[in-house]
Amino acid sequence: MSTGSSNALSFDDILVKYAGEFGRYQLKLLLISSLMWIPNCLVILFMVFHSSPDPITSHYWQCTNSSDTACLSVYSEADPSAGFCTLARSQYEWTHKSRSILSQFDLVCSRAWQAQLANSIFFFGYLIGSGFFGSLADSRGRKRSNLLCLAIAVSGALLTGISPNFGVYTFFRFITGIGAAGQALTTYILATESIGPKWRGIAGVATQLYFTAGEFVLVLVAVIFKDWRALCFACAAISAAAAFLFPWIPESPRWLLVKGRVAEANNEIRKIAATNGAILPANVLPGEGGEEGGASRERGLGTSDRPHNSNHGNGNSGGYSATAGVGDEEATGREPDSMALDHGVISASSIAPSVMTSSTSPDSTPNPPTKLTLRMILKDSHILRRFLILSYVWAVLCLGYYGISLALGGLPGSIYATFCISAAAEFIANVLAAWLIEKIGRHNTMAGGMLLGGLSCVICSIVPAGNGQAILASIGKFGCSAAFTVASIYTSEMFPTLVRSAVLGVENEAARVGGIAAPFIVLAGTTMHKPAVPFVIFGVTMLVGGVSIFTLPETLGTALPDTMQDMDQITSVFTTRPWQSGGGWQATAREMFRFRAGG
Repeated sequence: MSTGSSNALSFDDILVKYAGEFGRYQLKLLLISSLMWIPNCLVILFMVFHSSPDPITSHYWQCTNSSDTACLSVYSEADPSAGFCTLARSQYEWTHKSRSILSQFDLVCSRAWQAQLANSIFFFGYLIGSGFFGSLADSRGRKRSNLLCLAIAVSGALLTGISPNFGVYTFFRFITGIGAAGQALTTYILATESIGPKWRGIAGVATQLYFTAGEFVLVLVAVIFKDWRALCFACAAISAAAAFLFPWIPESPRWLLVKGRVAEANNEIRKIAATNGAILPANVLPGEGGEEGGASRERGLGTSDRPHNSNHGNGNSGGYSATAGVGDEEATGREPDSMALDHGVISASSIAPSVMTSSTSPDSTPNPPTKLTLRMILKDSHILRRFLILSYVWAVLCLGYYGISLALGGLPGSIYATFCISAAAEFIANVLAAWLIEKIGRHNTMAGGMLLGGLSCVICSIVPAGNGQAILASIGKFGCSAAFTVASIYTSEMFPTLVRSAVLGVENEAARVGGIAAPFIVLAGTTMHKPAVPFVIFGVTMLVGGVSIFTLPETLGTALPDTMQDMDQITSVFTTRPWQSGGGWQATAREMFRFRAGG
């Protein structure tokens, strides 16, 4: 690094050296801004209760003619699903029509597929919203974009509730998906962007716990408002109440600095220091003169000579940003693809390259952002292998997470109890995964979660109907959630700086494909009257993904790679090939299951 930038302070440097990385200011911001995950969860997952409980198996119908023996025979069955579709529409009528969109819009039998189509279109809207609001958040600000996304999501949920027909319902679910994606993205950034690099990764996991809390809120609301329209209105009202949080959520000072609003940024940095009980020396802030301040002023916000990957070197997960390296990337002038881990969605999006300035000297030219191209992937076997495996893994994780959530309604027992158990499992999984990645490594934690989730789903598909299925499905979601928690961390640590952001962006698009496919797999089980079928698919795909991860390198204890040569130093079983050096299966197993790079 050039000496010309040796005295320039980055925003992270100011936090680390002076204002505080994670004090009272950041804790308050994290706690308040993360509350936005609750309305985000409501508008995403209330679709589970739009089609559950099943109005046919719940007997929310009756025969129109009390002397119709064929109809009465079907009605008397404990599970009338198969026989119900042999009845003419004139033979039955709904007794609780507003309990479900299935009965409201007659989405049963030959039209059953349309209910899951609406869910897939929601995820398609989510895909679009991720890309659009990523750029908008960069150009117009995180806070303003978050408020706009909240308004869109609330409006979409409200209008969904007054939909006169299924076509209108589907359209407004699409609109809701667009808003929900942007809301997830900007909420994550607002919650973590003012936190120092040591704590940013941990905070990224912590903020996701609010999404899980939202699941408990959702099931409570669903129990109170069993009418699907009332549920829409209730979720919209709770989400709208989140607007009252905005006076206590400041705009990101990091973004303000990049946009040249230095005075506003400096005021916020002073608030950070004052709230944290720290004292800012004179001439530290950008634009305030002096050697350090002047250097920062000339380049907007430079970077220091400290290694930006030092925390990775000691295996500290807090050293990266779960937004694909807000702190990691600043030394290159490369803006990451910011990711909201909303089960996460993980929702993900590209943000235009402007959040960080280059660390080069004033007389040098920063390297332009490098886009991931097909040629770059194909010509490097390491990138190609890792890229393909992780693309599959990301898609399967999203497929499993949302697929299991949607499939819960097809299991015996109360959907409310099953959903609540599943949410509890997810909460524990997130906390456990955050601890395990420092103990047994990234790839072991991620693979273990997928293998546990996959095995549970497969067993769920073969055990007798009952509470055991609900428990196994919850364990499946537990494993899937644990792996999802690690996915962005592991991916960002594996690829070099020049392609890291591009890889993360593509992997997240692969995840969206999994989300779009999930409803149709659930539909397959519904159509065949075999609720176990989706769990077979979720289980097998996760098992394959879990096994494939063991062929990838462990990144715990490695420095974040900047170049292709650096990436080559992060070895896997395919690069060391211990079986060729006489190590046999024991050496191969040690390489595949090691807890730490080089260990």
